Amino acid sequence: MLWRRVCSFPFAGRRWDQDEWYYLARTAQTVTRAEGLTDLERRSVAGARWWTCQELARAHETVYPTRLAELLRKLLDEGPPSTPETLDTEIV
Repeated sequence: MLWRRVCSFPFAGRRWDQDEWYYLARTAQTVTRAEGLTDLERRSVAGARWWTCQELARAHETVYPTRLAELLRKLLDEGPPSTPETLDTEIV
């Protein structure tokens, strides 16, 4: 595991508390498929795609965790942390 984050946010008329764990995985497969989604996810997910670090840093969309571009750049430059890092809690 690379990072862990706890967050709380309003969505679909209620507040959600989330415990997120981030892992490093490498693959040559880059096709994305929207499979196994719940009804709520099907109604709210517009799509999925891969982003470069540069695209994340310039994105006009809000991306969570908000430091994701910085974290990925550090990961690519320095490699994975020796122990998982706990990211700041984000409450929206």
